[in-house]
Amino acid sequence: GQPGSTNPFRLSPPPVVDLRGLLPINGAYIQRTLPAIKYLVVHHSGADYDSSGEEIARYHIQKYDWPGCGYQYVIRWDGTIEQAWDLTVMSYNVARRNHEVVGICLVGDYTSRQPWPEQITSCRWLLAELLKILPGREIVGHRDIALPGFETACPGEMWEAWRLDVLP
Repeated sequence: GQPGSTNPFRLSPPPVVDLRGLLPINGAYIQRTLPAIKYLVVHHSGADYDSSGEEIARYHIQKYDWPGCGYQYVIRWDGTIEQAWDLTVMSYNVARRNHEVVGICLVGDYTSRQPWPEQITSCRWLLAELLKILPGREIVGHRDIALPGFETACPGEMWEAWRLDVLP
């Protein structure tokens, strides 16, 4: 879309909180190169409350025994973007495809409703910024690239209704 076309009153980027190195960890994810990344993947947390990157990291460690938060970015209800990892960290968010994805989680359950407008605006801004670093990458929902045996409805049944709204 055109700059400022969705929110003419937002004159500055959304708040971005750098949580790299501050979140709970349980071991380490492996590294990858930026050229390995093919997709920018939109997720929802599936829990309809405003989780923090720290809460998501604890959940991923306790429930799945992962090294930490599975997403590179978490977008809170108020539009705040929390960065959990560098892009070169291969965190876990799309089974068997983690080497080629950047995970962006919009906190909430978007099975029967759309994300908050602040989340949509921040997601669009973040995707535009990521495309400056990773030009030509495809923007998809988790379900769009899930492999057989790992099917999911993520980022929710409403994805098609708001997918175009997050495209830069």
